[in-house]
Amino acid sequence: SSGINAEYGLDGELFDFDIEVKPILEVLVGKTIEQALMEVMEEEELANLRAQQRQFEELRHAELVETQRLEEQERRHREEKQRRMKQQKEVLSVEAETARKIAARAFSPELPLRSRTFSVRSTQREWLLLRSSGKGC
Repeated sequence: SSGINAEYGLDGELFDFDIEVKPILEVLVGKTIEQALMEVMEEEELANLRAQQRQFEELRHAELVETQRLEEQERRHREEKQRRMKQQKEVLSVEAETARKIAARAFSPELPLRSRTFSVRSTQREWLLLRSSGKGC
């Protein structure tokens, strides 16, 4: 042997690089590809989870909007009902007041006549009592 191989004591066919490195490279490449595939699968899974989360949030937001709409509708119905009840009470109150006024007017023309009749009869009774007792003229 001569040259560099002679210095280190290497003779000919002790080490064939292509044959010795090929299995190591196959393992390294296989592991690298396996790791890359795992990362791609994880990224896809994360993307799917994000899409599901986004759909869930959109659905939740839509339900919240619908709930708020229904609550607002219920509030308007309640206020309308209260307004109508108040309006009905006012109508009944006006009707009662009108009926009272009508009754008072119907009764009031008779009142002076009744009062005069009562007064005349009362005076006549007193006069008869006085006359029968002999105190009158």
